[in-house]
Amino acid sequence: LFRSIKHLQTFHDEALDALNGDIDAWQRVGLTDKPFPSPPYMGLEGIHPIANAIDLFKEGREMRHCIAAYCDQVHSRTFFAYKVTAPVRATLSVVRNKAGEWVPGEAAGFANQPIPVELATMLFHALFATRVHGQ
Repeated sequence: LFRSIKHLQTFHDEALDALNGDIDAWQRVGLTDKPFPSPPYMGLEGIHPIANAIDLFKEGREMRHCIAAYCDQVHSRTFFAYKVTAPVRATLSVVRNKAGEWVPGEAAGFANQPIPVELATMLFHALFATRVHGQ
């Protein structure tokens, strides 16, 4: 049981460090070898698809969040992540809804800090306006 919010935060941070800690260890056990499927949207300047597991782990390490935990969902084509470098540093995700359509997921800044709703909306509109990959 968690004794306080601080205790919960400490537990979370330690788990995050373990998840993002040693990419080489993930490679040695073969968890990063399988290539990602094509991204659902091509992305554009400032919004780049995260194309492989190594880059997903690096994004989690750099941004201090648990994006690396979504590798299986990327492989099953139910989730995809994008590295945002402009106009703000963030990570976007898109997810499939029950109808099989790609819809906005999360827009997170460093350590899962929220980014302004207006900015997140603008980023998702820009991403969704790009050509769907393979079409």
